[in-house]
Amino acid sequence: MDWIKLKQHVYFEDGSLRDIYVRRMIVDDWQRWIEHANSNGIVKFTLDGVHIADEIDFAAVSKYWGQPGSEFPSASLTIGNILLQVYFGDESELELDLSPQDIQTIDDHRTLMDYLLSVSNLLQKNVELTMENPAAVNEVLLSIRFGEVRVIQSEIL
Repeated sequence: MDWIKLKQHVYFEDGSLRDIYVRRMIVDDWQRWIEHANSNGIVKFTLDGVHIADEIDFAAVSKYWGQPGSEFPSASLTIGNILLQVYFGDESELELDLSPQDIQTIDDHRTLMDYLLSVSNLLQKNVELTMENPAAVNEVLLSIRFGEVRVIQSEIL
């Protein structure tokens, strides 16, 4: 892939984030992903915005899903130079926020793709990199599945 085109069409800096989605999550998927996240990056787990641990606590996350009035869990995951934010608001969907500012080189892109490929393989699900809060399917920029990164925006090729 051409780094200049990737930066222009995927990681351009317009003040918005990019979203990474894994849809149709079930409890087993969450447990596997949390274990993977805890062992494949630097994790900071928070409840109501207060850092409480250096690993994601699945019990606290599942408690929130069962009792929406409980403390809101979130986490940050640092992989290389990349900071990913996750908010555990919807148990059926893993959503990670990514700042395009964190992707400054082709090596940063490769680090992100390696991580997303590992998540796709672990969960046996599609992983999509999209514009922030996508309103339509055509806002998917990259799709990752079965050991392959598919570029959706043809002008990136």
